[in-house]
Amino acid sequence: MTKKDYVRIADAVAHTVAYVQKTKAIQEVERQVGIICIAHTANALADTLGAENPSFDRARFLAACGIEG
Repeated sequence: MTKKDYVRIADAVAHTVAYVQKTKAIQEVERQVGIICIAHTANALADTLGAENPSFDRARFLAACGIEG
């Protein structure tokens, strides 16, 4: 995978984070659970991408996803 691929993945995750944070159709507890699930997914992606590429910057990827490492 290339940096361009990593950016696209991070953008998709960040878009989902933003949607969950802004939607008015869900209750606060649902919002929090959604963010936790997205964070777990982003961390799992970071594990996989990091195992594939030793130069992969996990902290940078999670920040681009809108997730605090």
